[in-house]
Order: sequence, then C-alpha cells, then structure tokens
Amino acid sequence: MHTTLPTEGVMRGGGALGTPPCTHCPVRNRTICSGLGPAELARVGAGAMDIRIAAGETLFTESEEARAFYTLTEGVIRLSRLLIDGRRQITDFVFPGGFFGLTVSGRYDDTAEAVTDARLCRLSRAQLLRAARELPELDWKLLELTETDLAHARDHIVCLGRRSALERIALFLVHLAGSAADGSAAFDLKVPMTREDMADYLGLTIETVSRGLAELRRRGVISLPSPKAIRVEAPRRLAVCAGLDPDMR
Repeated sequence: MHTTLPTEGVMRGGGALGTPPCTHCPVRNRTICSGLGPAELARVGAGAMDIRIAAGETLFTESEEARAFYTLTEGVIRLSRLLIDGRRQITDFVFPGGFFGLTVSGRYDDTAEAVTDARLCRLSRAQLLRAARELPELDWKLLELTETDLAHARDHIVCLGRRSALERIALFLVHLAGSAADGSAAFDLKVPMTREDMADYLGLTIETVSRGLAELRRRGVISLPSPKAIRVEAPRRLAVCAGLDPDMR
C-alpha cells in the first residue's frame, strides 16, 4: 500500500513543518499550480494529500473510478494499458512536474505504476474541477495541460507509425535526456525503466531494443556502462539517428 500524508505539516521542498506545503513544492512552477496566486494556491492545496509509493506499486488501475488527479514531485511513473490477450502498451512515462489522471469518462484510461520510488501530490478530482469553474487561471491551466497531452500523443503516433526501430530508440533517448542532448559534449543518462518498458512504449520487442542499443554503441553514439545507465558519447549524432536535424533542436 502507498503511504498517504496530509499536506498540512508535511515538509516539502525544504519547507518547515507547518508551512503551507504548496509554497515550497519543488515542481510548483512546472505543473498545474504554476501561475496561481497565494489565495488560489491555498484553495487548490486545501484538500491535497502528499503520497509516497514504492517502486513496482500500483497507484490506480485502468477503468477504476477516477477520484483524483496527481502531480508527480519525485520519481518516475509508468502509464499503460493491457489488451485482452495480456499484451501491454505503455502510453507514457511521467517525470517530476507531470500532471496526470485526466479523463473524460470519469474512469482512468490507464494503469499507473511506480517505476521508481515516487512521491506525488494527490488532488481531489471533484474539488479541483469545482475550483476550475470559479478560477479562470486554473481552468486555463487545465486546458493547456490537456492540449500538451494531445500534442504529445500525436507525436508518439507519428513515432510508432513512421519511424524505424532505430529512430524510435534514439528518439526515446533524446527525449529522456531533455536539454542535456542539446549540446555536443558527452553526458551520462540515467535510465530508470527496463528494456521491457522501453519495448512496450516504443511498440518493439525486447530483442529489437537490445539490438538497437547495440547498434548505437557500435556506431560510437552511446556506451552502455550498466543496464540502468547510458553514456551519450555523441549527442548530435544521436539526434541524427533519431531522424532529427541537430541544428534545429
């Protein structure tokens, strides 16, 4: 079971006990609360809960009644769906600052599981939607997050439908690296997910992922010091392998 703590009196982001927790949230400027003033922030955070779950634990399951939205403050979360024959498709990985649990039907579209130990802010769905009807800034932020999710989903459709296996793997590493991949200097990249996770996200087999990583290593683009770490030796060449223009990133 995951551990749930009320936000009042919880130390977050270096804040002292008794300090309003949202004020010291480490991802406040990257998620749904960004742009809210003190009064609006206090209202949104009034019913929030600080949650910790261990790696491998399930936060919620596909088709379960959606009673809450979540903001990830630490760790990595995996969102996935199961086909009737048991095959799994990972729809997304959530990183700190990510907001998830949005649904139109009132039931979760995916199963959410912790890839690593994780910490989250749980927001009552009913309370947040009620606040959004009265706070234009919050309503606009929900729309912005929905549009961002839709754009990401469209990009992933293109990736799965048109890119080669090697391009998918290289693009995954580029996205995982974030701004670190923009330069030309080598850097180390932590890979918290398994090869199976990568395969189920990219629509490939584990063997294809392993062969793709080996090919990138053979080309001198990456090295593989351990299963959970990749050293990107040539960021610009990685972008080329992903089908990107390194000068346009």
